[in-house]
Amino acid sequence: MKFIHTADLHLDTPFRGLQIENKEILNKIKNSTFNAFKNIVDIAIKQEVDFIIIAGDLYDSDVQSVTAQLFLNDQFLRLKEKNITVYVIFGNHDFSNSQIGNFEFPDNVFIFPAEVKSFYHTAKDGTRVELVGFSYPDRWVNENKVEQYPKPHSDIDYTIGILHGALKTGHDDNYAPFSKDELLEKGYDYWALGHIHERQILNEDPYIVYPGNPQGRSIKEDGSKGFYLVETNNKETEINFLPSDVIEWDKVIIDGRSLVSMSDVQREIDLNLNELSKTVSHFVSVMIKNANNLPLTVVKSIEDDSFAGGIAPKKFEDNYNIVFKVSVQITKSDVFSELDQSFWNRSADKIFSSENLEKEVLPLLKNYRFLQELVRNPEFTSTLQNETFELINERKSENDQL
Repeated sequence: MKFIHTADLHLDTPFRGLQIENKEILNKIKNSTFNAFKNIVDIAIKQEVDFIIIAGDLYDSDVQSVTAQLFLNDQFLRLKEKNITVYVIFGNHDFSNSQIGNFEFPDNVFIFPAEVKSFYHTAKDGTRVELVGFSYPDRWVNENKVEQYPKPHSDIDYTIGILHGALKTGHDDNYAPFSKDELLEKGYDYWALGHIHERQILNEDPYIVYPGNPQGRSIKEDGSKGFYLVETNNKETEINFLPSDVIEWDKVIIDGRSLVSMSDVQREIDLNLNELSKTVSHFVSVMIKNANNLPLTVVKSIEDDSFAGGIAPKKFEDNYNIVFKVSVQITKSDVFSELDQSFWNRSADKIFSSENLEKEVLPLLKNYRFLQELVRNPEFTSTLQNETFELINERKSENDQL
C-alpha cells in the first residue's frame, strides 16, 4: 500500500508586506501554495498511490476564495481520473463551520465531520485500512479529542489516525491538545498530524509525523518544504520526505571578519547565492556576523532596505535567487567588553524570568490575550532577551564609531 501524507496547504496565503516590484516574481510567490499542491498531485499520480491524506488547513482563512475552491476541485478531479482517493480534515484556519456554501468536491474526496469518524479503504494490494479523524467545527478545539478515537478493529489490517493539533503545554491548549503517550496507547499503525509547519517525526514505531507545510510562506518557514510518501508492507512502514515547494526561504550567514568595504560584502553574497540549488527559487535573508571591520557608514547602508532591494535577482531558467534582507551583527565580545557581562547575565535572568514576567508584564496585558500567550512562550522570551542584548550592542557600536 502506498499513500501521501500532507497538511497545511494554506491556499490563499496573501503574502503581505513583500517589497518586490517585479510582477513575474511576485506572481510566482502568490501562486506558490497552489503550485506546491499541484506538485503533490503530480507525484501522487506518478507514484500511483492509493490515497492522499490532508491533515487540516487546506485554506489560509475562514473566508475561501472561489479561485482556491476551483483549484482544489480541479486537482481532486485529476486524482479521481486515476482512482486516487482523498481524505480531508479541516483545521483551525478553515474550520468546517466556515465551509457553508462552498463547492462540493467530487466523490473521491471524503471529508471528516466535526465528530470523530472512521472511513474505510481497501488498497490495491488488498490492505484493509481504517482512517480515523475529525474536522475542527470552529477555530479552537480545547478538548482532548484523542480520547474519542476508537481502538483498532480486529478485521482491519492498518489503522491511521488523522489529527490537526498540538502537544499539550498545560495552558491555552486551543488546538486539539494531545500527548505522544496518548497516541501510542491507541495502538494505531500511523498518525498523520497537521498544524505544526516544521517537519517533525515524534515517534518511529509507530510513526507519528508532522509533514510540515508543502510551501514555506516566510523566512520563519525556511528550508525545504514538502510531504511524506508512505509505503507499507505487512505492517512494516517506510516513509520518505519529498519536496514540493517552488520557493525556498533561506537564511545565509556570512563571516564578516575579512570584509572592509561594500564591494567585499557584494562579493560574499554572490558567492553564497551561487551555492544554492537551482531546482527552486530562493528568497534569502543574509546575516553578516563578526562585521567589526566594516565602517559604520557601510553598516548603515547595508541595513537600509534599499541595499537588499538593489541586489538584482539572479535568474536561472524559471527560477530566481533573491535577497530580500541583509543585516549586520557586531561581535559581542568586542563591542560589549566594557559592560559587566556577569551583571548583564544576572539582571537578564531576573528580568526575563517567567516569574517576573508573570508578575510585572502579564497584568499590563490583561485585555490582550494573544499578547499574554506570546509572553508565556519560552521561545519568545528567549528571543526578546537576545534582541535586547543585540540592541545594547548596536548602541555601543554606534557610540564607539562616532
